[in-house]
Amino acid sequence: MQKRCAKICGDDPEHCFINNKKQIECIADMVTNKVFTIALLLDLAKKEDAKDVLQEYINQALSASSKLLNWIKYLQIIRDIKMLVPLSENDMAELRKEERYPFPEGYQQHIKLVIHKGDFSTEGVLLDFSPHGLRFRSPQPLDKNFSYLCTLSTVHSVKKSVSFEIIIKHCEESNDTFTVGASIGEIRDALAFDFFESVLEFIRESLPKQG
Repeated sequence: MQKRCAKICGDDPEHCFINNKKQIECIADMVTNKVFTIALLLDLAKKEDAKDVLQEYINQALSASSKLLNWIKYLQIIRDIKMLVPLSENDMAELRKEERYPFPEGYQQHIKLVIHKGDFSTEGVLLDFSPHGLRFRSPQPLDKNFSYLCTLSTVHSVKKSVSFEIIIKHCEESNDTFTVGASIGEIRDALAFDFFESVLEFIRESLPKQG
C-alpha cells in the first residue's frame, strides 16, 4: 500500500494530502463507514444458510461498494474540473466576468448535449462551462444572438435530463466544425438549476458501475 501511494504521489511530501487534517477526516470517515458496512454484511452472509437472505446480504454489500466507488469517482471529477486552469477571459474574443472550467475529455462520453430550435436539431460536445454559460463544439453553425433550446442528459443506466434556453454569443468555424459560446437563459424544467453542479452530478450518476 505504501509503495503504491509513493508511486502515485511521488517522493515529495508536499504532494501528499496526509498533512491536510480535514481531507484525511473526510476520506477516512467515508471509507471506514462503507468498508465496515461491507465487512459486516459479508460476515452475516458467511453465517447465513437461507439462500434468499444470503443473496440479500451480498446485494447490500455490492451496493455499499458501488456507492463508495462512485464517491471516489466524484472526488476525481471535482478535482479534475476545479483544479484545471480556467480559460483566459479573452478566449475567443469574449470577455467574461466569471471563470469557465474546461470539461475533461474523458467525461464527454457520459453526457449528451442536444441543441433544438423548431424542426432543427443537432448534437454538440461540451468543451467548458461556468454557472451561467457554456462553450461547445457543433457540426453545424448556429446564429449569433439567437436563442436555442439546449438539452443535457446522461447516456448510461441512470436517465436524467434538463432543458434550458441558451443565447449564442459567438460561433467560429474550426476544422469542419463550429466552436460555439453561449450564455444560459431560461430554465424550462427546473425551478433552481446550477449548471456547474448539475454537470458534476450528471457525470457521477452516469458513470458505469464497476462490479
